[in-house]
Amino acid sequence: MTSITVPFQLDFEEIGKDFLNKDAVSKINSRFAEHGAVLLRGFPLKTAEDFADVAAQLVTTPTDYMGGTIAREPIKGLVYNSSEFPPAITFPIHNEMGYTDNPPERILFFCLEKAEVGGQTPICDCRGVLKRLPNQLVDAIRTHGVRYIRRLPKESGSYLKGWSQAFKTEDTRIAEERCKAMNFNCTWEGDIMVITNTVEGIRRHPHTGEELWVNQISSYHSSRHEHSLRITPQEFLGDIVASVNSDKMEASPILRFIARTSSPLVIKLGNKILPLLLFFQKWYTPGNIHWNCTLGNGTPFTRKDIEAIWDAVIAETIVFNWQQGDVLFLDNFRFGHGRKPFRGKRKVLVSLGS
Repeated sequence: MTSITVPFQLDFEEIGKDFLNKDAVSKINSRFAEHGAVLLRGFPLKTAEDFADVAAQLVTTPTDYMGGTIAREPIKGLVYNSSEFPPAITFPIHNEMGYTDNPPERILFFCLEKAEVGGQTPICDCRGVLKRLPNQLVDAIRTHGVRYIRRLPKESGSYLKGWSQAFKTEDTRIAEERCKAMNFNCTWEGDIMVITNTVEGIRRHPHTGEELWVNQISSYHSSRHEHSLRITPQEFLGDIVASVNSDKMEASPILRFIARTSSPLVIKLGNKILPLLLFFQKWYTPGNIHWNCTLGNGTPFTRKDIEAIWDAVIAETIVFNWQQGDVLFLDNFRFGHGRKPFRGKRKVLVSLGS
C-alpha cells in the first residue's frame, strides 16, 4: 500500500475567493478530467450547507440513494452522511453503487470533522487494478459480469438498511416495483427480501471509453471480513475485539468466544494474534449472509480469485490524511474508495451524481 499526500491537490490560494464562479469551477473540472481524483484543501468550508453549494456546482445530475444497502441519512438535499460502520471496521475499497446498472460518475466527500486517529478515505486506481489481475479472471468477468446477492430484513440493523428503508416504503408491493425499476430481481423468504442482479464488473468509462475495474467484489464477497482484518492496522486490533463484543460485526462463534473471554490477552498480543483471528474468520460463512457476489452465471469466485483481487487492490491503494474542510472529488469509474478504522468523532459527508 502506497502512502502519499494526494493524487492532485488544489489549494484555495490557487483558485481564489470566487471558487464557485464559472472560471473556478471550469478549472476544477479540468483537473478532475486529467487526474480523476482532486483534493480541494484550504477552502472556507465549515458546514453541510457550504459543501452542498460546492456539490451543486460539480454534480449537475445528482444520484438518489434509492435501493442502497448502507444506512445513510440525507443531510441537505442530496448530501448524505457517509457510511456509519462501527469505527473499528475497515470498509473495503469499492466503486460507489457499483452493483447497479448506472453507478454515479462523480462522488464528493467533505470532511466536516476529522477523526482523532485514523479514519482516512483510501482511494484505489481502477486502471492499475485491472492491469494486475490474471487474464483468466478478467476474461471470466468480462464474459459473465458479476452477480450481487443481498438479503434484507424489513427493518435496518446496526449499519445496514432494511428493505423498508432501502426502498422507502413498508408496502411489499411498492418495494418490489421499485426494486424491479432498478433492474433488480427480488424474491421473499418470509419477510426477508432477497435481491439479486447481474451487472458488468469491468466497464467502459462513460467519457473516455477506457476499460476499468468498476465493481464491489471486494466489499460484497462473503470473505470481506477476513480480508478487512488482513489490512487493519495493528493499533486497531483491540478496537476490533470491542466491536466483536458489541455484536456489530459478523464474526465466527469461536472468534466471538475468544473476544469475550480473552479480550485483555488478545489486545496485549496485538499483531501476534492476527493469524488466529484470520484463521477463524477464513472458515466462517454465516448462514444468513447479508451480501455476497459470484460471477454472473452463478459460479462462485475461488479463494485464488479473491486473493488476486485483494492483492491488486492493496497494491493500487493510496492513503492521505484528512484535514477539516477538505473536499475529495473522485471519478467513481477511475477510482474506488474505502474507509480506514478510527477513534474519536468523525463526520464525512458525501454527494453522488454525474
